[in-house]
Amino acid sequence: MVGLITYMRTDSVRISPEAVDNVREFISTVYGTQYIPPTPPVYKSKSSNMQDAHEAIRPTTITYTPDFVAPYLEKDELSLYTLIYNRFVASQMSPAIIDQTTVNIRSTNSNNDFLFRATGSVIVFNGFLIIYDYQSDDELHSSSSLPKGLEEQQDASLKDIEKQGSSTKPPPRFNEASLVKEMTN
Repeated sequence: MVGLITYMRTDSVRISPEAVDNVREFISTVYGTQYIPPTPPVYKSKSSNMQDAHEAIRPTTITYTPDFVAPYLEKDELSLYTLIYNRFVASQMSPAIIDQTTVNIRSTNSNNDFLFRATGSVIVFNGFLIIYDYQSDDELHSSSSLPKGLEEQQDASLKDIEKQGSSTKPPPRFNEASLVKEMTN
């Protein structure tokens, strides 16, 4: 029997220097040095009444990967451990670099003024997203790259208009990341 995570009833964001050193070495070995920021990230709590007696919830040993502990855990336990493990490792990785483009197309005729907007994004460097994609797949991958060569004030001609109706939709189901986000707000 071993403990897999640190104290689970804490809201601290503080991490021990030894744990930071261990995870940085792990990231370097498994993912490469480009995934390690020059200095370890240090996070501050947004809460003024935080209890900081314990360090942040994290794996007790970085070598206990989710794959390593999977044979010993129930499905729900493994899901929770994987969430904690991946979030901890991602918190010490380099940020992702995403190029985002927004194109506004304004059309004016004698009666109306229309504004159409298209956005696209391209992941230039995946950074922490390699292990922990906190956005839903739809949110991150629904945007696509817009055509290169667009210029400011470029003329555009309307080829077709398609009218679509929509109704309100219930909020999406929680996934692991959105549940953690909701619980920390």
